[in-house]
Amino acid sequence: MAKCEKCKVESENLYTCPYCGKQFCFRHITPTIDKFTYGHKCEGYIKQTRAMEREKPLSKIPRVPSSEPSKEELSSEIINLFKYTVIVIIGIVFLLILLRVLRLI
Repeated sequence: MAKCEKCKVESENLYTCPYCGKQFCFRHITPTIDKFTYGHKCEGYIKQTRAMEREKPLSKIPRVPSSEPSKEELSSEIINLFKYTVIVIIGIVFLLILLRVLRLI
C-alpha cells in the first residue's frame, strides 16, 4: 500500500497529482497555492497558475475624456456668480430698509 504524501495515511485508493506526479488521498489531491487544511501545496500548479496570470491581457479601462472647462467658461461662471451675489446683497439691503421704514426693527 502507498501513503498519501501529505497525511501519510496508507490507502489503496490514491490519486496522482497531474502537476507534480505525487500521490495523495481523496482529501489532499486538490492542488493549492497556499497551505490549506485540505489539498496540497503543489509547485507545478503554482508555476502553471502564475504563467497563465502573466499571459492574461489586462483589461483596458477606457479613459474618460477630460472635461475641464476653458478659461472663457470659467470667467463667465465667475461673472454669473458675482452677479447673483450682488443681487442677493441688494435684496437683503432693500428688505432691511423696508423694515426700518415700516418701523418693524
